Amino acid sequence: MKKISRLYILISLIPSICLSQIEYTDDYYLSNLNSYSSINSDFNILTFNKNYWFDNQIQFRYNAKIFFGNHFKSVIGIRNRFIRGFQWEKNLFNFRNQNINLPNTISSSKEKFALLNQIDRIYFEFDKNNLNISMGKQRINWGIQNFWNSHDLFNQLNIFDFDYIERPGNDAIRIQYYLNNFNSFEYVINEKIKAFLLKLNYFKYDYQFLYADNTDDDIFGLGWSGQIFKLGFKGEFSFFKTKLSTENNLLVGSVFLDYIFKNNLYLNLGCLYNSGYSELNSFNLFNLNVSAKSPMPFKYNFSYQINKSVSDLTQIGFFIIHDHKLNFIFLSPQLTYSISNKIDLMIISQNIWLKVFDKSENITKSVFTRIQYNF
Repeated sequence: MKKISRLYILISLIPSICLSQIEYTDDYYLSNLNSYSSINSDFNILTFNKNYWFDNQIQFRYNAKIFFGNHFKSVIGIRNRFIRGFQWEKNLFNFRNQNINLPNTISSSKEKFALLNQIDRIYFEFDKNNLNISMGKQRINWGIQNFWNSHDLFNQLNIFDFDYIERPGNDAIRIQYYLNNFNSFEYVINEKIKAFLLKLNYFKYDYQFLYADNTDDDIFGLGWSGQIFKLGFKGEFSFFKTKLSTENNLLVGSVFLDYIFKNNLYLNLGCLYNSGYSELNSFNLFNLNVSAKSPMPFKYNFSYQINKSVSDLTQIGFFIIHDHKLNFIFLSPQLTYSISNKIDLMIISQNIWLKVFDKSENITKSVFTRIQYNF
């Protein structure tokens, strides 16, 4: 993708030369995330015999857009993070290596802390009438669901990573053509994958049809979004037809129902099916490599989400995930509070139970607090 990045830089200079009308907008925020985590003492061999630990991450996020006339735009997003704490010092669950090896990241790291600077958005966009073309590192979100997106081939969401608000970008060329307000055609290509997406609207339902060709699979997808009575009804399924003799074909899909009550109570119920599950050691969840083929490692996964706006400034929520055998249970209560029009506070807890020797054990507990200042 280095050739595409060089080409992007070259092309992005053209509008600035040819067009005189240039506009610039930007936004940025500063956040401070602190966490306290503990592990069941029977399993602290996983954490270097440490039963609890603290971590801290300070992030400065900068986003900018440059408009060249009415049809051309350049976008850049920079993620700057200062990280310290036990996870970094001990490379706990491969935390240090995962962050240092992120694409387009410049790191200045020590044993106790690190400063990481990452450009996770840098692309050029042309938009006129029904045609949109973008090239460079960008967010390509094809998923219909809030998570467990088997259509999200380029930027799969890790539901346990709540602090990366913008989500990763991907080097690609993207062409979108809008047939009308509801129907569109899309083509995306990068070094690993070529993919087509068709969106149609019929009988008050939005449908999307996907075909993709990558190194290992031919991928066929179907998704929909609509209502059953007053319930929101969404689904997306992908069939991965393998090109490798050592692999099996896979079917991965999810179905969700949601409803908003009159008192602003939001309820979301979901189920994920993965035919390519394996009877893995549940502790491998801590190093889970999330992808469209494997959003979760179990055959059946169930989720329950409840959110309630207590006031204009306060929202509380509760999130549960488990597999069909209850080998894995994840509980996450959270609270968000708007201190002012520029400062937000979030408190969230993540708790994991795993079945060990036919007994469910509370393995880890974590509490996070994040204050974010929006400039």
